[in-house]
Amino acid sequence: MTFVVSELEQLKTNELFDFIKSATTDRWNAQEHPSIWPRVVSLAEKQRFYIYSPNSAEASIRWTPSSTTSQATYLGFGLHEIEFDPRDATLQDTPTGDAHIDLIVDKQIHVRSVRVIRPRIRPKLTDSLPSNGVAVGVSSETDEIMIIRRNGSFLRRSVMDSPADAVFIDRKSSIALSHQQSPEIWILESRKGDRLKQIRALGPQSKLAVSPDRKYLAAVILGNRPGIQIYELPELSGSIFINLDSAPNWIEFGKNSDLILSARKGSNKIEQIQRTGATWNKAAKSLTLDRPPYSLSLSQDRRILSVLVSDHRPNGDSSSNHRINAQEIRINVEDLKVISQLPTFNSKLLEPNGRSHGANPRAVRYAEKTKRAITFAGTNELWLVETSNHSSVSVKALKTSIAGPESITYLGADVWAVSYPSAGTINLTHESGRTLKSYELETDADLHESDPNALLIRTGERYFQETTRKGVACQSCHENTDSDYSKHDIGGGISKPTLSIRGIAFTSPFLRSGSYPDIASLEHVVLEILGGYERKSKNRGARIQYFLESLTRPQPARTISLKEKQAGLSAFVKAGCESCHSFPAFTNLEQVSSTYLFPDQYKEFGWLDTPSLLSVGTSAPYLADGRAASLASVISGHNVENRHGNTQILSKTEKKALIAFLESL
Repeated sequence: MTFVVSELEQLKTNELFDFIKSATTDRWNAQEHPSIWPRVVSLAEKQRFYIYSPNSAEASIRWTPSSTTSQATYLGFGLHEIEFDPRDATLQDTPTGDAHIDLIVDKQIHVRSVRVIRPRIRPKLTDSLPSNGVAVGVSSETDEIMIIRRNGSFLRRSVMDSPADAVFIDRKSSIALSHQQSPEIWILESRKGDRLKQIRALGPQSKLAVSPDRKYLAAVILGNRPGIQIYELPELSGSIFINLDSAPNWIEFGKNSDLILSARKGSNKIEQIQRTGATWNKAAKSLTLDRPPYSLSLSQDRRILSVLVSDHRPNGDSSSNHRINAQEIRINVEDLKVISQLPTFNSKLLEPNGRSHGANPRAVRYAEKTKRAITFAGTNELWLVETSNHSSVSVKALKTSIAGPESITYLGADVWAVSYPSAGTINLTHESGRTLKSYELETDADLHESDPNALLIRTGERYFQETTRKGVACQSCHENTDSDYSKHDIGGGISKPTLSIRGIAFTSPFLRSGSYPDIASLEHVVLEILGGYERKSKNRGARIQYFLESLTRPQPARTISLKEKQAGLSAFVKAGCESCHSFPAFTNLEQVSSTYLFPDQYKEFGWLDTPSLLSVGTSAPYLADGRAASLASVISGHNVENRHGNTQILSKTEKKALIAFLESL
């Protein structure tokens, strides 16, 4: 669909809605109906799919010729919704790659193609008990827990849906385990991995923390009512709930059980939550950094908090092109004052002398006193850092046996457990640099034999993490393939918020202006702006694209009833939103004139890409320049000319229903 700018500018609001709707309908009708979105099916997690078939009454999916059908729920306007857990179907026998499914609409069968992604084990170390020489980790993708001992023993056990965190709760090495897709919290013993206790929390959970006296367990609760739930150990009884506006992605007790430190996804703040009597002050103290942290770790005495961040310049310039100045910041826990900053790219403190980058830091973890380790994904580097009482810093850079070290934890006796998720491996590494033991849980050779397309994804993940000559990797800004919730200038002299890249498969063109036809062509940005890679490699861009196309979209921000969805969808259609955000992908994969859509904001013509609205509730701030802090402001305060949807015809009740619907997508 091509617009002539002068004609577009002269159209009245309602005429534009009708014109775009007509052209968009023709575009989608040129494709096959019925259609399904997303077109990526992960066998590791529950997902929601949308089926669009105009004038249809019933829809279902048969995932394989031998499986039963999954019935969809009709929302209205030809749109159907289906909640599906692929682990319950015979898709488990399907290798990674493109597969055919049957869409059954009004008893007619229509064959469609989807990308099936098999789960790969991606070990993440979460906690250790150095006095007992034991560490614990999880693999959310394969629903496993792993227990590693300094003496070399290794144990894997299956658990419930998407284990998120595991921590030691007593000196006997008992383990508390949270689940991100299940309301269950488990207590396990660590010798055989047997489950000792199971309780039902207020909802799915993520991060866990244990008080210094080991009397309390804190769990971050996800869902419509986020917060922190505190249990008494060892029985997980007498819970207290701290209601929060959004769920922290990291928590830890301070020097006692009356203080909790927290950091939230998308926030630059480190916050204290302080208990006085029976009341928890949710904003006792806070420290604002330049950027949200990558990783946080408390020292053993709980006096110092180490934070890895892509930049922090309290007295410097805060704007530049792809500004990344990765560093470790040490913070006094009591008053949240910055004690020191350690640059982690081309640091002059490295010992022995030699060229080491230290780019793209991923995790920091303390041993005893002030000694800690920092891992650097996209390299084969591991730093051992120690700060003396006089604040002098020594850094020993180790070269790991394989690339991509991420999570790390201390096992005592100068031994560290290091995970390599993109290699399916955990190593026991001595501080001398020796690899004591390697647990190859799923090697490249294994994948080459059993699931070769999964190996392409793994290779793309490594390239995604690989450091450029300027110390920047794709992951530096797209933290964990999401967003770093910061602004960057990648051309044009305007800094814009980083977008999440989860769920972008088959939604070309890319970037906010829609200026790139595919993901692979974005390698141009690295070569021209970021100095290129140090190592030459064929098909790097194509491998990164295949990796990103394997990522499922973030879970919806909100759960609402069918009645609420139908009310919100009605408001969505009434305002003409589906003209550009067409079903079932909630985008027409087109561009629109910036000067027409937002004449109060743009004085010079440019194209704006139409993004998918799936998972939009997780991606604030909004609009191309991030000027809208909320969805409510998108449809009211930032739609002055009423051209970004005819939202002025909606009542307050309809606007509320529309926002709830968008947050539930």
